[in-house]
Amino acid sequence: MSIEEIERLSVAERMELMEEIWASCRREIAEPETPEWHRKILRERLKKLEEGVAAYSIEEARTRLRG
Repeated sequence: MSIEEIERLSVAERMELMEEIWASCRREIAEPETPEWHRKILRERLKKLEEGVAAYSIEEARTRLRG
């Protein structure tokens, strides 16, 4: 399909086409393997979360992210 053909589609049709392309890419691309060092960090953070010993609350995290 050429750019000219795509541009002749309605916005709704182009959005549907993008969704179909994205879905086909996701099917073909395997999820990357999480490295062991990252798994360790995630396990440690999950343990702290379960113990209620987080470095800061979710509200503080949101504030920090908004900068």
